[in-house]
Amino acid sequence: MTYPKMPGYSLPGTSKDAALSVRHWARSIGALIMDELLAVYPAGLTRDEIAARLDLPSHKLSPRLSELHNATIRQIEQTGEYRRGESGRMMSVWRATVEEE
Repeated sequence: MTYPKMPGYSLPGTSKDAALSVRHWARSIGALIMDELLAVYPAGLTRDEIAARLDLPSHKLSPRLSELHNATIRQIEQTGEYRRGESGRMMSVWRATVEEE
């Protein structure tokens, strides 16, 4: 199984080693992100806001957000809204993609 279903790598060596080392917890972080985005749907959250809610470092979420966004069946999307993050820079707001009935 490869990216975006699992952490990927483009070159053998350290990139491959890093991808393989996080596979055991990457899926669970993706599920936690989805839980947070579904909890606030139809609103969304920035990466920093999700990280704060999960008590995780923000940098650990970026790859998981990419995986959820690039999945065969897209699970999250950008809302087009931006909010200021902890760094002072503007950040995209993400939300779950939910099929409305």
